[in-house]
Amino acid sequence: MTHTTSHAGHSRWLGQGVRGARGPSRETRIAWLFLAPALLLLVASRLLPMVLAFIASFTVNQPGGKGTSFGLGNYEFMASYEPFFESLGTTAILVAIAVPLQLGLALVMALVLARPFRGAGLMRTVVILPLVVPAAVAASLWGIMLRPDGPVNGVLSALGLPRQPFLTSPDQALFAIIGIVSWAIVGYWMTILIAGLNDIPHEVKEAECGKRPPEGEHPRPGAGPGVESGPWPTPSR
Repeated sequence: MTHTTSHAGHSRWLGQGVRGARGPSRETRIAWLFLAPALLLLVASRLLPMVLAFIASFTVNQPGGKGTSFGLGNYEFMASYEPFFESLGTTAILVAIAVPLQLGLALVMALVLARPFRGAGLMRTVVILPLVVPAAVAASLWGIMLRPDGPVNGVLSALGLPRQPFLTSPDQALFAIIGIVSWAIVGYWMTILIAGLNDIPHEVKEAECGKRPPEGEHPRPGAGPGVESGPWPTPSR
């Protein structure tokens, strides 16, 4: 019997090898079929523009829209253009502040909203809503709200606080932009962190919180989330 079972398993393994040698399986072809639209969109909207922009960086536009080869002239100009390095420094400051701020806020909100309570779903929806707002619309709205005579300064005046220039001030514009970008993206990071938190096994969470089953009770073998702990069954004699 053992020999027959082993022979059948060996034949099944050989059959899988033969199918794999002939080409991808039906499931693999279906998976690529479903992935094809997203991959084509990724290539057309991200990869292709990057390649075209890199090629265009070695040319210079002439009247009539025709580009002529310029070699490394554009890069040599940037290397001697001081505002270019200033923009790099500003970008580095934005990333150094915005990324930790976004991840920290997302982690706090994920820890709070991952727990089941009344209104948790509504609060998650409110936090994620900025993701569906087009960037151009969000920029216009925040530009109006942060104007010297905008709603935000109106609220500050009502509270007896001085009006702020926000986007019109060289000292405040960067931090205002960091706030706007964080408002738009923190819901995305929160969603990913909530998914990770919900994937942690229940036993790990209990062990981390210092909870142990009562004396004489142990987690049942193979127990997972939603499975009660109980006493080990004793063999009957």
